[in-house]
Amino acid sequence: MAAGLSALAPGLGQIYNDEIEKGVFLLVLSYPLFLLASLLPPMFGLPLFWPDLWIIVFLGAALIAFAAADAFAGARRFNRVHASRPVS
Repeated sequence: MAAGLSALAPGLGQIYNDEIEKGVFLLVLSYPLFLLASLLPPMFGLPLFWPDLWIIVFLGAALIAFAAADAFAGARRFNRVHASRPVS
């Protein structure tokens, strides 16, 4: 669940895992990348396939992959710690 949320928006999985600071940091970090990728070409009349756009897209994809992997690892850590506790 956490990895899927982070694939939708980097940081949501961390927030779901109760890693609020890390999640907010990833959300704030990803916002300018997505804003640049979506607004820069039409705003300045750039072609859709200008080279710098692919750098921004690559950085965004890398951020999504990192956030999803980190959220998955955080969920596994959380489950490992809380699975051993007895239910009261």
